[in-house]
Amino acid sequence: MIGITGAIVGALCGVTAAVLATTSVLAGEMPITKPVTVAALSTPSLAGRWSGTPHVIRNDASRCTDGDCKLVLDIVSCASGWCAIEVDRANTCAAEVMQLKTHSDTKRKDAFEGKLSLGKETQNYVIDAHVLPPEDDTAAMLELVGDTGPEFRWFRRSFPFHAALTRVGDAVCKSSEKPVS
Repeated sequence: MIGITGAIVGALCGVTAAVLATTSVLAGEMPITKPVTVAALSTPSLAGRWSGTPHVIRNDASRCTDGDCKLVLDIVSCASGWCAIEVDRANTCAAEVMQLKTHSDTKRKDAFEGKLSLGKETQNYVIDAHVLPPEDDTAAMLELVGDTGPEFRWFRRSFPFHAALTRVGDAVCKSSEKPVS
């Protein structure tokens, strides 16, 4: 068994040495040129109008018409990152209800975190958001999961706020830049 392991390790070392030698020769023969500029990785743009049915507002008369409950947000760039202004049933800009910034966990690609406040009668939510880019025939999706309290806790069994919003157009509303309370 040890003889087989030693042979495998020896073969791998030989292959590695051959690859390094080939790479060194190729690199040595390449002419010196200007460095290649690589675009920096960036977070996705949330700018646009997003619409969906959050599970928490089904009984909210201000957001429901004949059982059709929609949350429509215009998300625009603002000083804190991204600000969301609610679009009411009359299609006018209402209050700024959400602020998001790039997620503090850099391993979470396309993720955001922030606060959501849907009104006087509701608790504020700490939001964890994830954007899914458009693919083929589907529009971009923005998943919002909200927790009450000062921090988001993924270990909960259920969350008081959950919405999957679809990008339906360009944002029209402007941010007030006021912090969401």
